[in-house]
Amino acid sequence: MTIQNLTEKETIFIKKFLKSNDCAAETAGELLEDNYSCQTIQDIRDMFEEEFAPKQISGILSALEQKGIIWVDERDGRDVPNSKKLIWNFEPDLFWVSEEFLSELPADTKFEEL
Repeated sequence: MTIQNLTEKETIFIKKFLKSNDCAAETAGELLEDNYSCQTIQDIRDMFEEEFAPKQISGILSALEQKGIIWVDERDGRDVPNSKKLIWNFEPDLFWVSEEFLSELPADTKFEEL
């Protein structure tokens, strides 16, 4: 799947999603080296609250997952003990950019140039 096969909304989404990584990566190659690009659904809703309605976000995520650009680490129902307070915390699903998609981009491609 290449960036040329995306709709305008999907392109806007993936550019911003890629820029919002926690490792300060600016290119596809940098992100592949240190892929901390995951976001929770709440992170995504906060990130796109001005651009898209919640239903649009769900639709875009679904389309990008079907196209193999985003993959979901489903954690539904998985609780993790909090060792400091001995309470249980729910782990939300994590949305990642696929390595296959990043590998198809030239390594020096800056996210704003997509």
